[in-house]
Amino acid sequence: MASCAGTVPNGSPINTSTLGSRTFTVNATDNATNPSTETVTYNVAYRICLLYDPSRPTRLLGQVIISLRICDANGNNLSSSNITLTASRITGPVTRPVTGRFSYTPLLSAYSLPISTQNLPNGNYNLEFTISGADTSTHVAPFTLR
Repeated sequence: MASCAGTVPNGSPINTSTLGSRTFTVNATDNATNPSTETVTYNVAYRICLLYDPSRPTRLLGQVIISLRICDANGNNLSSSNITLTASRITGPVTRPVTGRFSYTPLLSAYSLPISTQNLPNGNYNLEFTISGADTSTHVAPFTLR
């Protein structure tokens, strides 16, 4: 290889400072002067910090309470009343749509959403949800019913 250069210097970290879709490009030339370019798209998203143990089975009065915070990669809480979390569906032994927004509690700086467990058999589930703003990922909050 005669040359190789990327949009980030060799050995340096890629940009993860802001949420959203990013690209990283590398341009290379071999010894015969044949050029090649490769671009990779990656997504910077919130980390989900659960405020419960998803492996402990829960079923309280026909519902489970999903409680969580949105965090950065280091686990620092970024939750805010200005950020909306919206549930879309439950997946697991049964898949079904879910509608509703998480409630934000300023005292805990956290979000919560009660989920009906009516007609859900025992098993492992994921609540899928989205977060307003530049984070375009579908996030999951796992829970177990026994």
